[in-house]
Amino acid sequence: MDNAPRAQAEQDPTSRFRVSKTDRDRSLDAIHLLELHAGSAAPGREQEWLASIHGALEILRGALSEQADNSLGADSLLSTIGTEQPHMCPKIDQLRRRYQAVSQQIDELNAELRAVAEPEAIDIADIRQTLDAIATELRYQRARESDLVYEAYSLDLGEGD
Repeated sequence: MDNAPRAQAEQDPTSRFRVSKTDRDRSLDAIHLLELHAGSAAPGREQEWLASIHGALEILRGALSEQADNSLGADSLLSTIGTEQPHMCPKIDQLRRRYQAVSQQIDELNAELRAVAEPEAIDIADIRQTLDAIATELRYQRARESDLVYEAYSLDLGEGD
């Protein structure tokens, strides 16, 4: 993980917003990549399709992991909000727990898909539905995070999404 964004955030409060926005942009790009691969043709090329899904899930998991690492630091935007406005700590804790739950769901799905012995026997529609549920939950969490930051600072994290 690159510590330059975190070091900059420690010095400049405005950078906390930029680091958070960069993390959110990275995870949104990963969601889009996952949706692109999930929507590609799968029948007759199940093995290739699964490989692309694995890759996209790994990228998404990495983006969420870096976002979580950055958001847990004492100098992060969410931590700063919690320090400056303690009444918002329950919302922050819930947001972090829900992001963690989605990360665990991604890990479980990836492990399940890696264990498939016969790719031709997979239920593509079922996997797509699970991937859609993950993407939908992440979009919901992104909106909650934007609302939280807006409530705290009147800054729109979703600007440009």
